[in-house]
Amino acid sequence: MPTLTMATLCGAASFRNGLLSVLDSGLERLDPASYPALFVPTLAVRIDFDEADFDTRHEVRIDVTHQDGEKLSSLDLSTTYEPPTEESVLALTNYWMILQPLPLQIRRDGIYHVSIHLGAKNVRTLRFRSALPAQ
Repeated sequence: MPTLTMATLCGAASFRNGLLSVLDSGLERLDPASYPALFVPTLAVRIDFDEADFDTRHEVRIDVTHQDGEKLSSLDLSTTYEPPTEESVLALTNYWMILQPLPLQIRRDGIYHVSIHLGAKNVRTLRFRSALPAQ
């Protein structure tokens, strides 16, 4: 069964040669000058597979909602993980690294939820707060 082993909202991320580079990891606050505000965090997610997961289609759904349930964004991703070959340099990399920018138009104060689903199961929810600065 696939396992979500890492998830973070960040300013930017890249993945190269097995190394994840992250800028401003753990974003949890947005302080816009006014609304609507464009907010484009990157969601970095690592999903690990074991041998039983090979050659099976795996689906990930990402939902972004306001605390009152209003949906801002939804994204569906899928992969079929192929077993690595013995000669492969990446023979130990039985995972899927997702680096997904999330362009969001934030229109009001509140707590926002970024829910990550593996199949039908919600496996992680990240949160951030948006609030105008006190006048």
